[in-house]
Amino acid sequence: MNNTSEIHYNVDDNEVHSTHLNDAFERRDNLQVNRKLSSVYEPNNDTRANFENDTNIPQKLIISNTIIVPKWISIARLITAIIYVVLLLVYLIIMILAIVLYPRCEKAPISEWWRNAVIIKVNLPDNENNVKFSNITNNLDSYKNDLNIQALLLSSIMPFNEKRSIPNEMQSVDATLGNEIDLKKLLQYAHDKDIRILIDFPLNHLSVKSPIFQSSIMNETGMYGQYFVWNNQMNTSNWLTMNMEKAWTYNRERNSYYLHQFSNDSADLNYRNNRVLKYLIDSFHYWNDQNIDGFNIIGLSYAYEDYEYSNEEVFHNKTRHLEEDFLLIGKIRSLNTTKLYLLDTIDTKNTDDNILNRYYGNEIVKGFNVISANKYVLSADNSDKNIIQLFDDYYRNSSLHDKGLVWKTLLTNSSLNEAWFMATLFHNGLILIDDTQLSTLTDNIRTLITIVRKESVFQVGNLRQEIIDNGTILTIERYRRGSKHHMIIVNFSSSQRQFKVILKEGVTNAVEIMVSSKTSEKYVIGDLVAMNEEINLNAYEYLVIRWSATIEGLGVIF
Repeated sequence: MNNTSEIHYNVDDNEVHSTHLNDAFERRDNLQVNRKLSSVYEPNNDTRANFENDTNIPQKLIISNTIIVPKWISIARLITAIIYVVLLLVYLIIMILAIVLYPRCEKAPISEWWRNAVIIKVNLPDNENNVKFSNITNNLDSYKNDLNIQALLLSSIMPFNEKRSIPNEMQSVDATLGNEIDLKKLLQYAHDKDIRILIDFPLNHLSVKSPIFQSSIMNETGMYGQYFVWNNQMNTSNWLTMNMEKAWTYNRERNSYYLHQFSNDSADLNYRNNRVLKYLIDSFHYWNDQNIDGFNIIGLSYAYEDYEYSNEEVFHNKTRHLEEDFLLIGKIRSLNTTKLYLLDTIDTKNTDDNILNRYYGNEIVKGFNVISANKYVLSADNSDKNIIQLFDDYYRNSSLHDKGLVWKTLLTNSSLNEAWFMATLFHNGLILIDDTQLSTLTDNIRTLITIVRKESVFQVGNLRQEIIDNGTILTIERYRRGSKHHMIIVNFSSSQRQFKVILKEGVTNAVEIMVSSKTSEKYVIGDLVAMNEEINLNAYEYLVIRWSATIEGLGVIF
């Protein structure tokens, strides 16, 4: 039987047909070749030589001494590589987006140093004390260590009259406090301690006993002749002082009336005279050169008056809050924008919030950084009921509560003062404490001051305020992504209250007591308490708590 013969096999009655033996052998050889190809990708020379000498491999599969790899393998490998690179790029993009969109902590914006700052008002020489610059220098360590203060506000640093209530001039240091060298030593030591020094700056008037006013009396046409608001026409109009007295006083020597919107031993400066305006600007330059860090400006809302001396239809509508007053603070602030400028309470008395907002200025004409709003100063006029209303009014005025406000209290009730300071530390602005109140400050206030200065949530975090329990309980919360929430709960009523506080977010069974005025074992500092239980606070008692917020989005993986 030759190679071309046909063979027939019968297996279990099933006939198997085989074609030519050459075809069968060829299929066998091809199968062997494929097996070798699958095991050889880039053979070395020895492998290639053995492969070529293999008599079982048909020579038609070997071309130019190169092994032909099946095309589908090359395509598969290329596709796999492409898919790997694409997946890697997608993974990197997802990671970058996750970091950008869901950071663990928001980037903290730059915050002004005075936000949530504590400032001590130092009352300089009067009938009861004899404080000098050297005394203040010696007390800086205790101010910093005990209260972690950020600044001192010095009163009456200019030469004043004998009552130390009205300045005689604006461009020198009162000799009873020391000299310029003593002041520079104070400033240098304070700055080394990271304490800023601010001063009161009354700009509306000078004393009638000052050399400048006396020169104005004696020489009407001289340099100082028109430094003050004189009324030679004897048209005294119906203007009244802030104490509801006549605002014009006759001077016999000059035979003219001078304007005083405060007491008659002061005389209002005439800022419509360019010489007076230059005198004021030079005065600010003088104190800036001394390295003073800021100014509590007193009397700016009285700086300009109606130049025709027209009668007022409404009290002070011709002598206060004129357009020139708003421009004047813009001019002053443009001299040095790094300083802190405060508006005194005397300028915010009987002033509505719309006018207050104007004193903050705008993008074109800058205004005050911080305003001491008389409406929000706790005084004897505030009752237990309207303290809560005061906080509510402030919080509802969205254009005001995002800006700087001076918080201070003039009350003698130590428990109420403590609760007030604790609550206001949670709000924007700064806390102004009179040096006569230092002995009443408690360890709790000192503790909260440290917390507020340490935690960025108080400088750049969000604020949420609520009044609950029929207007008796105040809650203020500070929160920010990536930071723990902090809340103060205050009972501003004069009686015991029992109530519940519902947290907006976060776990309610892990709230930590940070500061407490309670003496009971239930509210021990450092303990964890559940907020689904009622809280019991006596009059003017408070709790400061903190907790972790719910983790948001992909921030959980970072």
